[in-house]
Amino acid sequence: MPGDEAPPFPVPVLDAASETGQALPLTVPTVFTGLNNSNGGGVISVGPTSSLTSANFPATWVHVCAGAKVATGTGSTGYLALQTTGFSTIGSLTWNLTTTYSTGCFDANLTSYSGQDVILTAAPPTASTLMLGWISMRPWADKWDVNGPVNATSFVNPNGTILPSTVAGNAGNLAGYVELGLSCTTGSITPSSSPGGTATGTCTIAASATGHVGYAAATDGTVQGNVIPQVSISGTTVTVTVTTILAGSPTAKTYNVTVF
Repeated sequence: MPGDEAPPFPVPVLDAASETGQALPLTVPTVFTGLNNSNGGGVISVGPTSSLTSANFPATWVHVCAGAKVATGTGSTGYLALQTTGFSTIGSLTWNLTTTYSTGCFDANLTSYSGQDVILTAAPPTASTLMLGWISMRPWADKWDVNGPVNATSFVNPNGTILPSTVAGNAGNLAGYVELGLSCTTGSITPSSSPGGTATGTCTIAASATGHVGYAAATDGTVQGNVIPQVSISGTTVTVTVTTILAGSPTAKTYNVTVF
């Protein structure tokens, strides 16, 4: 019947402020049915992690982001969601928008949707136009069984030393990364007033790193031209040795130390 027709799919417009150089103006809630035309269904197909021959995404966690703004106004609420074809929400994002592009992200768990289809939907704020510059949808690398389970208990540095999973900064195998730097802060070190004189201070790191490289910097962000701080590591003890190179009265300082 006249008046019952679905609104036409929005047409991209040029927008130099967008990272893609264009934007999709949304004035009504939109289902992004054109993201998987190759499969003929106008949907995003979810497949098993062992085979992606007929699916857009593995059945795993995904990270969905979008860049958007509103045409006018500020503090307006935009909405982006990953849903089933029956419009049950799997994951969603609601974020306040201004007339400047900003990025919003959310995570969605597709592990129970293998063999099913999902869709992306977006809705503009009330009485405003949502300018959608881009959408990205990526599987979590550490949740996707690419070449077998990732179950490492240690990580090897290029120099051959091994960092165990107990090293501080190791956020766990499932987090997908390991921070190789350890840090600590010394107490106050008062340098010698005589050239060649030394003064030391220590601090403790969370894991043994004997012989590793360390760097020290004064916690107040300043540099004293008449002293040189050097770092040595034995086990978990970090020693900062401050050597005076010119006679004078160098200031006592505490030092932040980073060990690699």
